[in-house]
Amino acid sequence: MRVRPILLGALCALAFQPTLSVLAADAPAPDPSAPLRGVLTVDGKQIPLPDGEWRLTGRAVFSPPTLDKPGAVTSLSLVRLRDRSVDAAALIQVASPGADPLWGKAPACERTDLPLARVRYASDHDGSCAWVSLVGAAERETLDPAWAQTLGEAARQGWRLPGRWATANFRVTDPRDALQVRYAFDGGVGTGEVPGLVPLTPDSGWVDAAWDQVERGFRNRLDGAATLPNWTATPPTGAAPSEDAEGGGLGRTIWKTITFRGIVTTLDFSTNYAVIGDVAAAAGLSAFAFVIGPFVYIGHELAWERFGGPVVRSVELPGFGADGAGTL
Repeated sequence: MRVRPILLGALCALAFQPTLSVLAADAPAPDPSAPLRGVLTVDGKQIPLPDGEWRLTGRAVFSPPTLDKPGAVTSLSLVRLRDRSVDAAALIQVASPGADPLWGKAPACERTDLPLARVRYASDHDGSCAWVSLVGAAERETLDPAWAQTLGEAARQGWRLPGRWATANFRVTDPRDALQVRYAFDGGVGTGEVPGLVPLTPDSGWVDAAWDQVERGFRNRLDGAATLPNWTATPPTGAAPSEDAEGGGLGRTIWKTITFRGIVTTLDFSTNYAVIGDVAAAAGLSAFAFVIGPFVYIGHELAWERFGGPVVRSVELPGFGADGAGTL
C-alpha cells in the first residue's frame, strides 16, 4: 500500500526537477526595489556591472530554436536608472544547470559590418569573442524573454527608455559552461529620434577592459568590489590590446605549444633515459623532438583552424533586439 505514494512522490520530484534547479541557482527573484552594485554572481560566474545602482527586473528560462533541450538558457535582465529614465541595461545569459554549453561562436562575431567584432580564441570546445552593435525598435522574436519582462516593468513603473541602444556584447564558453553578457547604453540621443544621427558606441579601449573583466568573472576570479567604468567617461588608459584581439588564434596557439612542448620533452627525456640508460643519448633524442615538434604542432593547429571547422555550433541568442551596424 505504501508503494503507490512513494512512486507518486518520485514522479512529482522528477516533473518539478527543472523548476527546482532553476530556483536553486543563486540568481535572486526580480525585485526592482533592490539596488545592485559591483559584481553579480550567477550560477558560480561573476558578472561585472558598470558603475552605478542596478535593478534586477527580469528573469527567464528558455531555449532558442538552435538548442533542443527545453530550458537550456537562464537569463537575467537589469537596468540602471537616472531619475525616471533608464540610461543603461544589462542582459546576462548562462547555460542552465545540466544544459549543453556548446554554444560556439556568436554569429555576430563573424560580421564585418558592425562597429566592432573580434574573436580572441575559438575551438571546438571553448571560445571568447565580443562585438559592438546598435539596437533600435525590436521585433518580438529578437527579444530575450527576461528583457521582454523588463519592458513590461518599465511600462508599469513609467520609466523612459532610449529610442535606440549602443551595445557591447561578450560571449565566453568552455566544455562545461557558457556565458553571454550584453551591456546596453543610451547612445547620447535620449528618447528623441534625430535623423542621420548615429549614437555613440563603446570604443575598443572600453571593450577590451570589459572583456578582460567578463573573462575573469566567467572563471570566478574577480574581486567582489570590482566594477566596470562608465563607458561614456574618459576611456581607460593603459588598456593594452588583448591577445588575439583581432581574431587570430596564433598567439594562443604559440603559448599552448610552449607549455605542451615543455611537458612532452620532460616525458620524452625520462622515457628515453629509462630505456637507454645513457644521459647524452636520451638528451639527443629529446632535443630532436623538442626542435621539430613545435613546428609540427603549430602546423597542425593552423590547419585544423583553417580546414577543420573548429567551432561546432554558432548559436544565436535573442537579446535587446537585432544587432545593427549604423544609423537606425
